[in-house]
Amino acid sequence: MMEMQRTGEQLPAYKRKTRQPHRKVRTGCLTCKIRRVKCDEARPLCLRCVKVGIVCDGYPHPANQKKKPLRPLLAPSLAPRTTVTGSHTVSRSPQKILFRNEQENRYFRVFSNESAAQLSGYFDSDLWHRLVLQACESNSSIRHAVIAIGALDLATWKSPGRSPEEKLRRQFAYHEYSIAIREMRNTVSENQLDLRTKLIAISLFICFEIYHGNSASAVSQIQAASAMIEEQCRAWKMDNRASKPPPDIDDQLLESFTELEIQAAAHSGYKMSAQQKERLVCRQNILEYMPEVFSTFRQARATLQLITIRQAHRAIEWGGSGGHIGCTQPVHLTHTEFYSSKADCEEREKRFREYLDWENAFKPLLTQARVSNDKRLFKCATITRLTYLTSYLSMYAQMLSFHDNYYGQTHFLTEIITLVQKLNNSEDTGASPGFSMNNNLVVPLTLVAWRYRHRTLRQEAIRLLLASPRREGLWDGLYIANICQWMAGIEEEGLGSEEYVPHELATTVDATDVDLLARTATLKALRGDKSSPGNCIVIRKSKISW
Repeated sequence: MMEMQRTGEQLPAYKRKTRQPHRKVRTGCLTCKIRRVKCDEARPLCLRCVKVGIVCDGYPHPANQKKKPLRPLLAPSLAPRTTVTGSHTVSRSPQKILFRNEQENRYFRVFSNESAAQLSGYFDSDLWHRLVLQACESNSSIRHAVIAIGALDLATWKSPGRSPEEKLRRQFAYHEYSIAIREMRNTVSENQLDLRTKLIAISLFICFEIYHGNSASAVSQIQAASAMIEEQCRAWKMDNRASKPPPDIDDQLLESFTELEIQAAAHSGYKMSAQQKERLVCRQNILEYMPEVFSTFRQARATLQLITIRQAHRAIEWGGSGGHIGCTQPVHLTHTEFYSSKADCEEREKRFREYLDWENAFKPLLTQARVSNDKRLFKCATITRLTYLTSYLSMYAQMLSFHDNYYGQTHFLTEIITLVQKLNNSEDTGASPGFSMNNNLVVPLTLVAWRYRHRTLRQEAIRLLLASPRREGLWDGLYIANICQWMAGIEEEGLGSEEYVPHELATTVDATDVDLLARTATLKALRGDKSSPGNCIVIRKSKISW
């Protein structure tokens, strides 16, 4: 009997002790599981998904892992808030999990740690670091839009995204962006959103469209946001009889949309509504109280924005396009006859005094930045000075005779080129992705390369645009540089030692069949032929790529 138990030959099967070999539990990614295909289990992304070109949703927790209580996936900026009351500390924890998978969490952190700083640019702003991230906790549409921008990687704006990793990231970004738009439409239709949340969401949508060069879509959203702000300000003024903006619209948001409104007016030349004209009058009254000395760069920029937006809209009323160049439909800026009546001359002198007052109030900040060893302070001062010069020259050209506005500003054009060169020399290699929501360097260089035809300075402006590719707001520096290069070649044919291109040889350029994905455009130029009888108009056509 003992021998039988020892060998186990006569024991029932359920009493026999068998030793099973240890088998590793293999779990595929969630995407392959849904598709019911075999997963190769590569980490962090399944290579099968990469090859097919679909978004990999990551891997589930191992079945044999001891389950732990789930914690919300929070970025550092969305950590539970702590309130100190007397000797007690009260912490409020989020009520729901913010992210559906690890990818959403990952790209949210990319936005928080990288994209927000890039979008803020040279100037201190709470918009991207604080306002947007706080809104993510309470609004899912804003959160998905933030994740979409984090997945794009702002440094790749000029790349078509050919690598498998870039394709996957962009596909995931488009997926998140579509969710953001769908959820925003649902909440708007149910009247569940306040104006502040709408403006934050629109800022993110505009950023996404600008990244892809969809200027028409971005301009329409800027116009919609501006109309919302005008309506809210008008209602607030009627109810409270106050000239200040409503308290539920942050100053950072107002300044951001003023900047975007300047871009839209200069780029597309859309007409103002009656309410916008009323607001310009209000802005004019505000400018009468301009301080003698600006205390901060933000104060200086906000005041300059008020001057510039009014000037841009006045230029549209005169039949121009705001003084700048659009990146999808370039328009030749025709000369507006200089003022002759007494009222026109008074208006011109008032505008000049306004710019002069601003320049005098900004000088102490500019001097302080130039003697300081703080590189960031120097960049803020230089960008602000460039913005001022661009706005001033755009106004100057609309108010003086043709000879004065085109051929008498060499010292200002030289200063613009010099300041941009200094900024490029002080820029750390790879520090900036060249993508920004604000106007920094592209518009000043475009003013030199497109509008003012100083031959030497124009070539340097084109070189700077090509050497440091930038997309700033609605303007693509590479696109503009290629157009200006082609235009300069046509205008300077047969010239000798002239410093400027003569007025009669100035070229009108129009762009058609602009393909943003293929990055190609067909150009047509109208140029006066100096050698032909009667100075006939010659048509030139070409196709460019950038």
